[in-house]
This record gives sequence, C-alpha cells and structure tokens, in this order.
Amino acid sequence: MSSSPLPKFGNPPVVEVALSILFDPLLGFRSAHAGLLWERIKDQFPVTEDQPELPPAIEEPSAFSPPQPPRLEIMERPRLRTWFQNADGTQLLQIQHNRIAYNWKRGINAVPYPSYETVEQRFRELLPVFMEFINRQRLGDLVPIQAEVTYVNHIRENHQKIGEVFTVWPLRDSNAFLPPPEDVRMVARYPITNERREFVGRLMAEVQPAYLTSDRTEVISLNMIARGKPDSQTIDGAFGFLNRGHEWIVRGFVELTTSAMHAKWDRKQ
Repeated sequence: MSSSPLPKFGNPPVVEVALSILFDPLLGFRSAHAGLLWERIKDQFPVTEDQPELPPAIEEPSAFSPPQPPRLEIMERPRLRTWFQNADGTQLLQIQHNRIAYNWKRGINAVPYPSYETVEQRFRELLPVFMEFINRQRLGDLVPIQAEVTYVNHIRENHQKIGEVFTVWPLRDSNAFLPPPEDVRMVARYPITNERREFVGRLMAEVQPAYLTSDRTEVISLNMIARGKPDSQTIDGAFGFLNRGHEWIVRGFVELTTSAMHAKWDRKQ
C-alpha cells in the first residue's frame, strides 16, 4: 500500500459503508441460532428483519471464468440472512451461515460520516461477540475466505452533469452534435494487487442515475466495492484486506472524480 497519506474530505458524499467477511460455511447454523444471538445484542440492535441470503462472491485473477456445466442443486430449505438494526437505522449487523457484515448508514437524520476507522473499530467490537457465540454453540470456527468493503456515494448533481463529476467522462465541446445525455451508466473493474504485484482482489466502480426517495432529487450514485482474498485465513488477515480495499476505494475515488467536486466536498489533503 502507498506510504502517502490518504486523502480526506470534510463533507464526503458517502451515505453508506459496509464491511463484510465471507467464511467457510457453518453447516449447523439455523435461523434459531440467529434468534439466540439476538438475545445477546438486542439492547444494541432492537430491530430485526429476515432477508434472502447473499450468494458468495470470490474474485479470481481471470476477469472471465470458463463456462461451467449445468448443475442441478437440491436445497433442503431456503437459507436466510438476518438483519440486526439499531433504533435510528444508522447501524446494521448482518448474519448468515457463511457471512458477517456491518453497515454504517447516514439514516433519516443524515448523520455525518464518522470515518472508516470508526466503522472498522465497531466491526472489530462485534466480531468477537459472534465468534464467542458460534464457539459456545459448537457450530465451528470462523475461517475467512473473502473480505469486502463497499462505499455508497450519492453525488448531488443533475444526471446530465456527468462530465463535471468524473474525470473518465470528458466535458462536452460547445459545437458537439449530440445533446447532453439524459443520464449515464458506467461500470469499471480494476485488479487489486499486493506489494509483490500479485493479484489479491478487484475494485468495482459502478455509476448510475438515482433519485432520493424523500424528495425525488436527482443524484448520481457511485458504488465502489473492493473484494478479495484475506492476507491470511484469520480475522487479522481479513482486516488486512479490508484496510487495503479501503485504501483502493479512497484513492480510486479521488482519481475518478474531478478537482472541482473535491472542492465541493471540502478535500483536506
């Protein structure tokens, strides 16, 4: 990772951050275990909700894997993901039989983004609670196989102003034949490498038009996802990649967006 300080913003457009660890499946984990876990954390997360399970995603060095033969999979029962949410909707813990994730959200009160370090520390506090629980229930060990950082940004600009927001979309010439686009959707993928230039994961940047549900204000949504292999199959190894992924997201965000937007977001360094 780079030795230069990470850029910081006083007013970044981030509205949600999620840290996630995918691990070897706990084959005995059932929805009843989620209920038992809730008994331990419901003072912090009083709201629960069942969601469909998130499928595993593993980043491979080749951008395109070879076609796989058709496979019939018989599932005895649908698996669920359980949401544990705090009262004001700014913190979310997600549990399923092979994944744990922690989300910070701005929420309806537009809570300012605290910092990556604050989000990471909260995730570090919650992980031992889950690990102690699965150990006591004799469900197995938590062995990380993939880690993921997600940043959701809502850039408050009209959809047509894509060239003023992103460096990868050129500003239009005044004599251009085509009118300004109504909106633009873009997806870019970048290989993440370690200090030895070895492939360890992938950074995805997804741009699409969106509207705020509160007042239908136009925003440009920029989702940045860094996903890859833990430095080792340990919790510390998973956080090693999470920190690497965070750096790639921050430095990538700066390169993909214009200096004019950096000024609006109060760039500090």
